[in-house]
Amino acid sequence: MTFAQLLTQLILPIALALMMFSMGLALTLSDFRRIGIFPHPAISGIFLQLVLLPLVAWGIILLLGIWVEIPQILAFGILILAACPGGATSNIISHLAGGDGALSISMTAVVSFIMPFIVPVSLAYQLSWLGGDPLGIQLPILKTIMQLLLVTVAPVLIAMALRYYWPKVIMKIEPIFRKVTGFLFFLLVFYY
Repeated sequence: MTFAQLLTQLILPIALALMMFSMGLALTLSDFRRIGIFPHPAISGIFLQLVLLPLVAWGIILLLGIWVEIPQILAFGILILAACPGGATSNIISHLAGGDGALSISMTAVVSFIMPFIVPVSLAYQLSWLGGDPLGIQLPILKTIMQLLLVTVAPVLIAMALRYYWPKVIMKIEPIFRKVTGFLFFLLVFYY
């Protein structure tokens, strides 16, 4: 295994899971109940991610295409990036910035569970406008869902359970976890 493979297949997922665990230490069930009572922000965010991001990607492709010829592979990459659901890193950024962690996690969970069913159809349709898929890429649906559960959902649920059963201890160590994982996040960003 090369260092790059070790980094992307082992170190990065473990680091993201630790960051999600840290976020879970700050969350309670009432944070998620609030989303059920006030679903408009979550619905708006999900809609914007599913509709606005692909439109922005096409806007970039079309506007850049006015001045330079965009290779098909680059256009394909832009469309894939726009189709990718928000993941653990968006939740971490939201958490570190003092945003609504429960809203971010809920949006990530919903979008990540529906995207494996939407992305293949959506990308196939969009790529047909570009002349087809130049790489023959296939999306591993089951693997994607399992990775999402292991890296995002499980650490948050474990941390929330710890906070529920030992709130005084968790409230004391949560700020330390937040600082450590914030530093870890910045290390990962600067490394890439």
